[in-house]
Formats: sequence, structure tokens, C-alpha cells
Amino acid sequence: NVQAVANSHGTVGAQANASVNIHQNTISILGPVTVNAEAFAGSNAQNGAVAAAHLFLNASVGGVFVGGDIDVMANADNLGSNNHANALACASIIAHSGGFGAINLNDITVEADAHDRFGNGQTLANAQLLIQDVAGGAGGLLQNVTVIASAVQDAGTGAAHALALANADINFNGDTFAEGGIAVIAIAEDPHGTAAVASANLLVNANFIDIGTGHHVFHIPGNNGTAATASANYGVLVAAAAVYSGNNTGVGHAQAFANANINAHNNASIFGGVDVLAFALEQSGHSANAQANLVINAGDNIFVGGGHLNFKTSASNASLTINEGIFVGAVAIDTGGVGPVHANAQASVNAVNNVTIDRGIAEVAVAVGSGSGADATANLLVTAASNVTIGAGDVSVFLPNGI
Repeated sequence: NVQAVANSHGTVGAQANASVNIHQNTISILGPVTVNAEAFAGSNAQNGAVAAAHLFLNASVGGVFVGGDIDVMANADNLGSNNHANALACASIIAHSGGFGAINLNDITVEADAHDRFGNGQTLANAQLLIQDVAGGAGGLLQNVTVIASAVQDAGTGAAHALALANADINFNGDTFAEGGIAVIAIAEDPHGTAAVASANLLVNANFIDIGTGHHVFHIPGNNGTAATASANYGVLVAAAAVYSGNNTGVGHAQAFANANINAHNNASIFGGVDVLAFALEQSGHSANAQANLVINAGDNIFVGGGHLNFKTSASNASLTINEGIFVGAVAIDTGGVGPVHANAQASVNAVNNVTIDRGIAEVAVAVGSGSGADATANLLVTAASNVTIGAGDVSVFLPNGI
């Protein structure tokens, strides 16, 4: 349990760094692992808030076992007015064992939260996870995997911008069993500066892949609190949301990128749904861009069960409810009425033998704008040498009167 907490009530700033670095032949930790960095800069601070949390577990010969939950958290909160908040949460877990269960972990959460009351420059939240066994035939046993990056500004100068990066890379030469789900989420909000950019990316590569189910609720910020709320029951959830509500009609923009790549050399079985969602909202600036991409490849069979996703706006109570096996959605909305709007949703599901999707496939690309143009593209490819079986799903939309 490593904690670093920095509070600045003066004119300088706050920096908190928490780091755990264990490099041994074999690593076995019976209880939980917590690495937490919190930096708070008060209203008089001029140098911002920086929080960094690092976890490095490197077993040079054998495996890695952690019996309790793993939490790597970085929280930077800047109430000053002449700088910005940066939060970095990074976990790297590497083994060199050739046996099954070379990496055996409980729940793991990697989260970076950066908040600026009045930002100047880049509000950055960066959450990174790497789980890997480099030996031949090695496999991993995981529970819930969650990676979250949130970069939020309440207000800021014209030079302010928000960037949220969330990446998870899970790589085994053997089999991967994630009994819970895998969620990678990035949220960025810029209410005054030049840009809000959110990028969420997942890569899973293994011989056999088995992923169970998880549940998560996340909130998308807006000018007056929460703009929307999403609730998901999933096997895999990759979501990026970017909200720009500044008034820079020249370059102000919102960009959201969500990418999931699942590659199994034999079978890929995901018992919950697979949801990939990119949401970009630009309210008073120039342009909006949302891109959502899903690739599932298997050298033998692909099985996807069913999931549930509910997306609800706070102001109008408009909602979208999805009960599907696979959902890929890109939504870009521009109310500024100046520049272009792009929404691109792509899904590719490829198996050498069979593809079975219990609850159907839904793919949506929505581009709404009143400026120089709106483009929406949605493409789906499903291939199998033997059989493709797709069950029934459902999508429902509720729009109140006046929308």
C-alpha cells in the first residue's frame, strides 16, 4: 500500500508521485496492491497539480500472483488559474513463465483523473495498462479489468484543452481467462479552450480467449454538470466521450476515438456483449469527429453472448437502449454550425470456422451538424468458413416531445 498525497494552499503547486517497482524471479502477493497519488492545488496555486502512480511487477523467470485487488490511481485536482492538471496512472505486469496461469490476478483498476477549475494549457489524464507473459504457452487468469481516464475542465483560457487517454494491452502466448469483463473508458471535457479529445483503446491477444461479464456506470460531463449517463453490462466495453462547449469557431473541436482489437489464435468466447462507443459533442465551436472500430479475429470459432447498454441524456431525458451481442456506435454532434461533422463506425468479425452471436449485431453512425457538412459511415463484415449464426437483439430509442 503506497500513498502519495500533496496539498498546496500556497502559490506554488502540488506534485504527488507514488511508485512500486518489484523485479524478482517470481512474484507472489497474497493481499491487495494499492498505488495511489493525489495532488491538490488550491485557488492560489500557480503551478498546477501533477499526480503520477506507477506499478511495475516484473517476474524475470516465473509468474506473477496477486491475491487481492489491484488499484493504481492518480488524481490531480487544480483549483488555481494559471496552469493545468496532469494525472498519470500506469500499471505494467510482466511474467516470463511458460505455464498456465503464469499471471494470476484479482480485480485490477487503473484510473487517472485530472480536473481543472480554470485551466490554462493541457488538462491531461493518462491511464495505461500492460499485462503480458512473453514465454511460449503461458496463460493468464484475470477478474475484472477496468482502465479509466477522465480529463475535465470547469472553465479555462483560450489556450486550454482536455486530453484523456485510456489504453489496455493484454498479451499472452497461451490462454486468457477474464472472469469479469474488460472496460476501457476515456472522457474529456473542455468548456472554453480549443479541444476535447478522448481516446480509448483495447488490445487482447492470446491463444484461447475467454471473457466473462462486468458492469459499469459512467457519466459524461457537460456545461451544467452531467450531460449524459451510460450504464452497461458487458464482456468488453470500450468507450470514448469528448465534449467541447467553448466558443472558438476557428479550431474548437471534439474528437472521440474508441478501438477494440481481439485476436485469438484458436477460440474467442465473450459471454457478455461487446460494446464499442465513440461520442463527440461540440456545442459552440468548429467541428466534431467520432470513430468507433471493432476487430475480432479467431483461428477457430467466435462466440459472443449478450450485453445491455443504456445511454440517457440529462437535460432532455432522451435515451438509447441496446440489448445486443455486438454494438458499435459512433455519434458526432455539432451545434456550433461552422465546420464538418464526421461519424465512422467499423466492425469486422472473422473466424476460420464458426461465428455465433447470441443477441444480434447493431452498428450505428450518426453525424448531426448545421455547418459545412455531416458525414456518417457504418460498415460491418462477418466472415466464417463454416457457419454464421446471429440471434435476435433489440434497440430502442426514446425521444421526448420537442426533439
